[in-house]
Amino acid sequence: MSVAEKLKSYENFIEEKLKNDLKELETALTKKSDDFKLWQELKNSLVHLKEAKDDELNVTFEMGLGVFIGARVEEREKVIVNIGCDCYLEMYYDEAIKYADIRMKYLTKEIEFFRQQAVNVKAHIKLVLLAMNELKE
Repeated sequence: MSVAEKLKSYENFIEEKLKNDLKELETALTKKSDDFKLWQELKNSLVHLKEAKDDELNVTFEMGLGVFIGARVEEREKVIVNIGCDCYLEMYYDEAIKYADIRMKYLTKEIEFFRQQAVNVKAHIKLVLLAMNELKE
């Protein structure tokens, strides 16, 4: 195999394999980061609702097509939380806040894992580029 062929194969490996892997990791990382933000917002909302437990709660829901409906929530000791796979669980505020903390902790570990994988792929790209430079010389 000639030097030009090796360079071409290394270049193809970077373009077809490593850069695609990096894109997939970045997509997964973005999704996990968005999920983390949603759980953080949920936790903040739950803390706020728990603190304002004695206050009357008026809410507005969008029914669709620009139609809104107002409602007053009288009894709100519990909330319903989507725990995944479209399964919902009724929880007290403290339970829901604790569950949000657990989910955020898990998502933090996943985010760190994907970040480390992205760093590894970037290192592989640099390694292949260095090998290509050595072949050129």
